[in-house]
Amino acid sequence: MLDNIITLHEKALFRRDMYRLISKLFLFPPTEEDLKAFKNSRLKHIFSEVFDIQAGSALKRLSYQEFCSELREEFFAILSVPTSRYITPFESVYQDKREIDGKDVGGLLGGKSMYDVAAVYEKAGFILSASELPDHIGCELGFIAMLTAKEAETIETGDEEKREKVKGLISTFIEQHLLKWFPKLIEKLSNDSSAKFYPALAELTLAMLKKEI
Repeated sequence: MLDNIITLHEKALFRRDMYRLISKLFLFPPTEEDLKAFKNSRLKHIFSEVFDIQAGSALKRLSYQEFCSELREEFFAILSVPTSRYITPFESVYQDKREIDGKDVGGLLGGKSMYDVAAVYEKAGFILSASELPDHIGCELGFIAMLTAKEAETIETGDEEKREKVKGLISTFIEQHLLKWFPKLIEKLSNDSSAKFYPALAELTLAMLKKEI
């Protein structure tokens, strides 16, 4: 598939596969197999063709990453285990405030954003496969992966009306949710001088999302 992407259907499948991979990488520690996807010599060209973005810097950093214990440790330290380096990957933490003892308090899990996202998932028929809250970055990217898979199906069947509806869902969700808070998460990732893989992955992901709207 990576050797000759030409048609709209192939492009939609590539987008689906990339969002699936990135969703997985935000939800689970990277595997050696995961990293192979970034080492394809034509990936830079394919990103330019499919997303119309110049992703050279981020892709170069990702392609140089070798599988090692430090990479798994980066995942657990930043995205999984609440240590001093932990960066909370949930939309509610960045977007919502709740009144506690007469004061508006932010940075909490399980806010309005989580319920809003869950409602969107239910309406679209998206069932979470990971045991995370719905507004986890990996879950939200998994939702985009599902929608791009649906888009690929509409292209294959020639149903342009359904395709436009799916594209509308993709752009609306990205604008109303991901672009509202994901840049804030990226800023925190970038401030961790020890992190190498995840800042590059997040940078690439944001460029992809912006091209979907």
